[in-house]
Amino acid sequence: MKRMYTVCAGIPYSTAAKANHTMRERDYQIAFYIIFTLMGYHVDLESHTAQGRADLVVRTSNCVYIFEFKLMSAATAEEALNQIKEKGDADKYRLSGKKIIGIGAVFGDGITNETPDTWKMEELT
Repeated sequence: MKRMYTVCAGIPYSTAAKANHTMRERDYQIAFYIIFTLMGYHVDLESHTAQGRADLVVRTSNCVYIFEFKLMSAATAEEALNQIKEKGDADKYRLSGKKIIGIGAVFGDGITNETPDTWKMEELT
């Protein structure tokens, strides 16, 4: 995650209008999609479930990583992780035999890889 924040720190603020926060969250979502896809992982954007959708799901040979992205002005990493749990985003992967990891991540102006509490990770059982 520290590397991801470092990569995203290079995205110029001028590429997104401050008034359109949905677009800015989507930009981070797309950046993660491209990075993980180029690394050779199976990646789903907007992975739908019975109760909602996860922003990003990355599947490796032994793990499923479920990401929920938020802008720092809208929510905390803890709230993003709780959304994954409350919406049952992990349910459709329970029989995969893989470890399931939920990751809540927040982004916003001024966040760097050293900013505390920008992401929270938990194994979902």
